[in-house]
Amino acid sequence: PFLQQLSKLDQAYAKYKIDCFLKRFPRAVQHIAPLCENDEKMLEECMELVKKHSLFEAAMKAFSDDLNAYKKICNIFGDHLRIKGKLSEASLMYERGGDYQQALSSARNTLDWQRCILLAKKYGNDTAQLKELAGKLISSLNENNRCKESSELVRRFFSDDKKMLIETLVSGRLYTEALLEITLNGDEDFIDAILKPRLAAHLDDTI
Repeated sequence: PFLQQLSKLDQAYAKYKIDCFLKRFPRAVQHIAPLCENDEKMLEECMELVKKHSLFEAAMKAFSDDLNAYKKICNIFGDHLRIKGKLSEASLMYERGGDYQQALSSARNTLDWQRCILLAKKYGNDTAQLKELAGKLISSLNENNRCKESSELVRRFFSDDKKMLIETLVSGRLYTEALLEITLNGDEDFIDAILKPRLAAHLDDTI
């Protein structure tokens, strides 16, 4: 019955069915790929096979000339990587798939702030949107004791807020750098208002 069924099928689709039967799944993708153009049902069948057996690399190669299908595979691959906790790789795949929001979200979850800013700029965020994103990244970096990096964002996006920069540096116990900034900018008031109290508290905790 199986052979009789195959004889009624398109030759390429029959090869696909045979490969599936023999569990030669990467070859199955190669055989069904040409049939998926302008056939959503066939493409969906292929995508299910790709997801079920994690055939992402084989599918990307097979659909390299079909931009629509290629992007779908990249996004499915991105979902797979995200579930596995490989967020940096997932972000790259989502970008290939044209899913900017997921690419940015994955990058934010790894606190890859440089990539976040690059993605936001690449996909057309204006100055106000970039500044808003930078503010969120600064908060997340500070919460994870990455104040040196957050100070870079403060310098780039909040250069007129000297107090914010000093507080960020002091939060990261970057006291010498904070003192340098205060001295260079002539903001000696910050020494008594911010630097000395925080340094004294740090010393009390250390002793």
